[in-house]
Amino acid sequence: MTIISVLSHKGGVGKSSISRTLGVEFTRSGWDTLLADIDSSQITSNR
Repeated sequence: MTIISVLSHKGGVGKSSISRTLGVEFTRSGWDTLLADIDSSQITSNR
């Protein structure tokens, strides 16, 4: 298992955007991917 974290103390620097992009590309490459975004103001996933 590989865990990749995208972190920054500053808001608005693109953490959610780069995380979504990485998740999509890893999934397209055949990896099993789980994306967890704790920023409630972003709509990274839906139910």
